[in-house]
Amino acid sequence: MASEFVKLYRTPKGLLYYRYRDARARVNGKPLRSGMARVPENQPWLGLPLASRVEFVEWSLNDPGFWKQYNAWVASGYQRKYAPTLHRVDRRRAEEGGAGYVTSNIQWRENLEKTREHLAEGKKTREAKKLTQT
Repeated sequence: MASEFVKLYRTPKGLLYYRYRDARARVNGKPLRSGMARVPENQPWLGLPLASRVEFVEWSLNDPGFWKQYNAWVASGYQRKYAPTLHRVDRRRAEEGGAGYVTSNIQWRENLEKTREHLAEGKKTREAKKLTQT
């Protein structure tokens, strides 16, 4: 039986609340995982603008891209590689004038698509390492 966390996370609003929480933690420089002592100071998202949670959830629920990614994730049996993830269109740092996590600068992508993009850019993310091993 799935835990209450998993049940909530798999609902559209639950997923959106967790994605927003993660974005807020990034821009505020708070650890994303328990056990992380601190966030490295060179992270590109520190200090970026962030939409309000209400604006973010409302925008996402009205965005066809979110529903496309969400429905594909559900159809996959909730496989992580198909989970909807946020993508910043303008990925510049705050000190370079980056737009951040505002609704005019974000779009929904599937985790697998984002991982392939990171591989093409030469980034070594945990998901990218898994993808190259399969």
